[in-house]
Amino acid sequence: MSTSTVIEKWYKALAFPAQYDEAFYMALSTLSVEEDLTVDSPAYNTENGLQNLLNVLYLCERTKAEYGRLGISEDILMDTLSDVVIWTNIWSKVKGELYLGELGWLKYHLNATLFRLGRLQFCMGKAYHTIPEAGIAEGDPVVEVHIPEGKGMSPAACAASFSAAKAFFATYFPDYKYRGVTCHSWLLDPTLQAVLKPESNILAFQSFFKVVKTDPAISILRYTLRWDATMENYLDIPATSSLAEKAKARFKAGGTFYIALGFIPLETFQ
Repeated sequence: MSTSTVIEKWYKALAFPAQYDEAFYMALSTLSVEEDLTVDSPAYNTENGLQNLLNVLYLCERTKAEYGRLGISEDILMDTLSDVVIWTNIWSKVKGELYLGELGWLKYHLNATLFRLGRLQFCMGKAYHTIPEAGIAEGDPVVEVHIPEGKGMSPAACAASFSAAKAFFATYFPDYKYRGVTCHSWLLDPTLQAVLKPESNILAFQSFFKVVKTDPAISILRYTLRWDATMENYLDIPATSSLAEKAKARFKAGGTFYIALGFIPLETFQ
């Protein structure tokens, strides 16, 4: 297949919103993609969001081949690659036009080191911090937990994802001897316990982890308001959820939120 045929195939397969069609097909007719492109190519990540989108869609075909080699189902492939649409939506909202950013993040999806298994994503990576309580040293292999944008983050859905991940890595990556399961996220911020209702799904998600480190961060603004939210502009961005409203109010009053590092004991996960 030609590069343009491959790109169009994946644009349709991932079911991008029809509102992008005009800009997408214009880009497809005017921009080109290197046939030997990889995520390590200088041309992979550019300042042109349309070029980035074409590059990523083209590489999805190679990712599919890698899944086939590993014997991983196409359902998992499509769930994992759905993040391409999510990040296109996020960046297009910021830029006001069809645009894909976050290509450094999407490398993990394309290289088949990150997988969406139900509600959550799991990535094979290296520990960024030493966690003595978990027996994890900086640089040790770990399974990182990530939370893609979406609804239905119930305790049952998260528990099902953890169970699926346990079986997944044992089946497809039996030689990957990870030292622990970690999560570094604003969703683990202990401050949220004073902001959210006790029955909150976010607080239920926190209960899966033991938090060992927190750092002040404005991540909550980027995830609840808009990806380009800063301390300089957040008051100008309309809140579309009660959590966003509470986050804005707390920052305006001089309060702080955090990004937190947590872990699941290996014996619990395995």
